[in-house]
Amino acid sequence: MQRLPPPPAHAAIAVVMLTPACELRCSFCGAEEGFGVLGRLQARAMVEGLSMQGFESVVFGGGEPTLWPHGLRELCAAARARGLLTQIGTSAAKLPVDAAEWREVDRWVLPLESGKAEVHDALRSCEGGHHAKVLRALHGFALQGASVTVSTVARRGAEEDLQSVGSLLEGLKRSGLRLHAWHVYRFQAMGRLGRLNGDRFALSDEEWAQSTGRLKQRFGKLPLLLRPDMMHSHDVAFFWNTPQGLWRQGPGGWQGLVETETLGALCY
Repeated sequence: MQRLPPPPAHAAIAVVMLTPACELRCSFCGAEEGFGVLGRLQARAMVEGLSMQGFESVVFGGGEPTLWPHGLRELCAAARARGLLTQIGTSAAKLPVDAAEWREVDRWVLPLESGKAEVHDALRSCEGGHHAKVLRALHGFALQGASVTVSTVARRGAEEDLQSVGSLLEGLKRSGLRLHAWHVYRFQAMGRLGRLNGDRFALSDEEWAQSTGRLKQRFGKLPLLLRPDMMHSHDVAFFWNTPQGLWRQGPGGWQGLVETETLGALCY
């Protein structure tokens, strides 16, 4: 692969894929199999480089970032020390018991696909029931006053589930949840299992517009953000490790290997 120059477009948010490891098997998983675990020194260099490049926020994801073997909490502390708003995108399946007390983290991002456990768990399966673990985590974050973003995948035939998530979030907010945003992502046929389920989940433009329009009408008081194509966002760049080096995608569709100098001398 040829190294490309730094992209001209500016991104405010960096999503850093720390590890491909994950104990869930989600029907619409968009993560790829072929990326590697980010090393400890690479990750530290990245947060320094991201700050120097003018990024405002970093989201540590995966896979499952809590399975990253090099000290997630310490990495979050390093990111905050560089002035980055620090977020963790987690399934909550293996959440540390004291996660709600991690003051090194500004915000937690958790998935929720339906207000009904049986529907959610059919899409995101793990031992012990994933829906219950997400709700347990949300209640724990509410008790500690932690800021939370909830993400939901809009898919074919899921309008009732989207509505049920909205109703559930309204109730959680009344119970004290600090809901920063509810992100609704249009399903993308990509990644480990997503590309296998395109015929099952893909929405037409009309279906997306109608479904999200009704959501905005009913849940106008929720901080609802619609994401029709996250991989081509105007303000989000994705980073993950490859055998050839650190790969960056977005915004504006830009993609390529990152030059060593752009994210710190320790990146390789």
